[in-house]
Formats: sequence, C-alpha cells, structure tokens
Amino acid sequence: MTSISPKFLLLSIVGLSEGKDASPDKNSCTLFNPDTDTTHQIALPNLKGKWFSSSSFGWLLTIRVKSPHQLSLLNPFTGHQISLPPAKDFYKHIHHYKRMEPDDYYSVYKWIYRPQETRVITSTSPLNANCLILAAHTGGNKLSFCRPGDKSWTNLDFDEVCCDTIYYHGEFYAIDDYAYFYRIHCRDIPAAEKLPLPPIELLRVFHTNYLVELDGHLLLVVRYLYQGNGFPEPSQFDVHKLDWLAKAWVRVESIHQNAILLGRHSSISLPAGRRGDLRANFIYYIDDCHRQSISPEPQQNSGLYDMATGTFEYIYEFAPIWTSPLNCIIFWHCNLKRRCMLGCCIYCLTKIFVC
Repeated sequence: MTSISPKFLLLSIVGLSEGKDASPDKNSCTLFNPDTDTTHQIALPNLKGKWFSSSSFGWLLTIRVKSPHQLSLLNPFTGHQISLPPAKDFYKHIHHYKRMEPDDYYSVYKWIYRPQETRVITSTSPLNANCLILAAHTGGNKLSFCRPGDKSWTNLDFDEVCCDTIYYHGEFYAIDDYAYFYRIHCRDIPAAEKLPLPPIELLRVFHTNYLVELDGHLLLVVRYLYQGNGFPEPSQFDVHKLDWLAKAWVRVESIHQNAILLGRHSSISLPAGRRGDLRANFIYYIDDCHRQSISPEPQQNSGLYDMATGTFEYIYEFAPIWTSPLNCIIFWHCNLKRRCMLGCCIYCLTKIFVC
C-alpha cells in the first residue's frame, strides 16, 4: 500500500505493554474508514523489540530497546525504513543545568538519556535528500540534527530547557521553559537564535509550553499545573498567537471550530466536527508532564479543556498514540463517557513510553 485516502484513519495497537522495558508484542495496524465504519488490517513488520515514537510526514521513529538503541524511520504504509545515526551521539550531549525553583533558588540537575523519550520532526519526507531531521532527546530538552545518510548526529549548542519544537514555514523553531522563542539553524552554522520578542508573562512556575500551527498561524499553548501532593494536575490553559509584525505573542480567547491536540514536539490542530468526536474550541491533552512531578511514575492525567468555559473533562486508564501524516491519522480509542476520542499527533503513554 503506497497511499491512503485522507478519509482513512489508522487505528494502532502497536506498543501497548505493561512492562517498563518490555518490547511491543503487536506488529499490525488497522485502517478505519469513519464514513463507512469499516476496518482494514495492515501489517507493520520488524517492530518487535522496539519502541516507537513521533515523527513527521507519515513516518514513525523506531528505537531498538536493546543497546545501542538503533534509531530508524519507518513508513507504516510501505514498510520502508531509513536508518538514522546511532543514539550514542546523544550521550556526549548530557550535562548539568540549573533550574529556578518556586522559592527563587536554583537547583542543579543532570539530564539522563532515556532512549524511549527521543522524538524527531522532519522538514520534509525523509526520502528527500535535502530533508533535515531534528531530534529532541534527554527528556526532550536537548537538540541534535542530521540528514538522511549521515553517520552521526550534530548536537546543537542549546543550554536552555527546551519544551517544544516545530517545523513551521520552512524553519525549525523551539520554545524554552521561560517562553523564549528560538529559530533553529541547521543548514549552515548550527545554532539556536533567540528571536527578539518578549516572552509571555507566565502565571506560575509549574507549566509546560507547546507550539502548534492553526490555520497558518503559529500558536503557543501554555499548560499550567497545580502540583498538589506531588502529582501535577492541569489548572488552566492559555493560548497565544505570534504576531510576526508586532513581534509579540497575542492572547487568543477562542480557536473557534477547531480542536488542538497537544504533545511535546508533535502538537497539531484539526477542524472539529469532521473527524469523529473532536469538539470545537477544545484542547485535548495527555499526561506528558512527568518532568514537573516529584513522582517517578507518569501520572494518568489526561483529558479535554473547554476554552469557552475553562472547565476540564478527564480521561482515565488509556494509552494513546496519535500522529498526523500528510494523508492519514494514526489514533487511539479513549474511553471518555463511552465516547471515542480520535486523536492526531503521535503520543506514547504506556509505562514503556514516557513523553
């Protein structure tokens, strides 16, 4: 199968497992046609013993569970695989960093590379020789890049805590923990250029920043968290649109007939009402805020946020994976009052995947 009609969705159960280091035990996916309510089974070979994670343009990143954690891009429709440089290049990119704590003092941390946390986004199809592949690793907070065929990753000199990345209008961009915005240069001299626009005023220390494109505009979504008894819970979402002329983030009160689906390095927006139960003016999110929690285990803290009312609906006990290629959507069924939430953007939230 080389192409899929846009009306098809891809229901995936690959990668669901209870063990922390368990390899996936499924190797097939199911195409779903929401118009006819029919399914079509397709095979995804060579996934056993691998994690899989986010990518772009319909490709998945596969990560071998056993060291040295070989990385590859997999086209789930053709079975084509593209080998990427080894993950060992990321180890030399790990160092100590400082982070501001709530009581205004700095704590020193050291990032630990966990291969299953690696995420990649691409500038175009990786079959294109000019494709650039940007990897976020080490908790999603360090950046490296390569091109197809490269033997090693080029590590970027980026010492901030990177919350999210996006490929937008021909450029890679990143947002840090303090909402400073960067253009990532990969073609000439690798660098992260801090753009001259003021960051938004953050309402509290515990938060996560996301970048997402909606109707051609670049949005910054801030997910504020209430720490509670060590388990972060969302308390508010704020949405801002980048005004390129004014060089400022402008508050957005409504996304109208659209839905935003959040994921680190993989957020997207979709028109609501045309894909299953997606609701207009809602933000869909899952528990990808493990670094904000003092608990070693990710918390099942996922749901929907109504931008009109500022209220939440929670989803419990689910393991989603969703992605947005050019011509299909990989999604996971979520139990929300017996409704099916159709997602988009890749997400992994089982115990063997930590987003």
